[in-house]
Amino acid sequence: MKKGLRYFAIAVLLAAGIATTVATGGGGSGGGVAPPPPTEATLNITAENGSDVATAVVTAIGLSFDLGDITGGNISARPGEIQLSAPVYKGAANLYKNLLPGLQQALENCANGGTVDVTITQANVNTITVGDRILAVFIDCDDGLGYVISGTVDMTIVAIQGDILTEVFLLGMDVVLTDVVITEGQSTMTAGGDFTLTLDSLDFPVIRMSLSGDDLQLGSDGEDLTLTDFDHALQIDIGITPEALVANVLGRLDSSTLGGSVDYETPTDIEAVGDDDPHVGEILITGADGSTVRIVIVDNSSIQLEIDENGDGTVDAFIDTTW
Repeated sequence: MKKGLRYFAIAVLLAAGIATTVATGGGGSGGGVAPPPPTEATLNITAENGSDVATAVVTAIGLSFDLGDITGGNISARPGEIQLSAPVYKGAANLYKNLLPGLQQALENCANGGTVDVTITQANVNTITVGDRILAVFIDCDDGLGYVISGTVDMTIVAIQGDILTEVFLLGMDVVLTDVVITEGQSTMTAGGDFTLTLDSLDFPVIRMSLSGDDLQLGSDGEDLTLTDFDHALQIDIGITPEALVANVLGRLDSSTLGGSVDYETPTDIEAVGDDDPHVGEILITGADGSTVRIVIVDNSSIQLEIDENGDGTVDAFIDTTW
């Protein structure tokens, strides 16, 4: 799933095959930062698994933004007419148009094969209002967007401001996913659970996407990832060239491969420009007994993992890597 990963940008942090150098010893760039408070996370973070932990967290975050992009997109497989820079906002405009009179129930063929069966429940067929519901059942739907999707996406409008047919609006949706399978090239992602998706361009040309929820199950390359108590936000300023991206996240991740859970947050926002790799930011991941791995973005070509195995505030191992 590359679209959401690209917009989150940091998902290429630990791509397979990057060269790493591990150094152990006391002290670190934290400058005496106090250890994080104990959490209910169950996984002990060590020098041996720190890179895998960081990879799992970054992967799950990127997949969540993929879902935000896809579920905010072309729900009825009809071509869009509104041309904005960020895909989720073009998608939101398409979604709004599909709620206009004349589409209450439709089984449509997707552009490159498969179908989507859409049922829309509206309080007023002439407009979109809070409480309106869109239920879409995809069967191997390939709409020419780079992926094939199957499964059920059930969305209920929970907030709306402005006019989605312009660049200035806010749209909030409660999204429930059931048996969703998304295939892009050789990669397959599965998803189930629920989250709230908010698309906000009230400060256009600054546009924002946020996802929050209590329980979202993701699957990728044989690994089961569960996000709980999460809140992920992405801001894109399309008023400048190249676009400026800022991301911040927090939540808990449970990984079947790692065999436990960790908490994560961004004490320093992740920032990137255009298609470049991020040039600044941090992700702090906390495991059992205050053990941590801190992803420190040095510049757009270098990052460092700082691992504190016992939660005493002292870095026990460094992993230096390049993009």
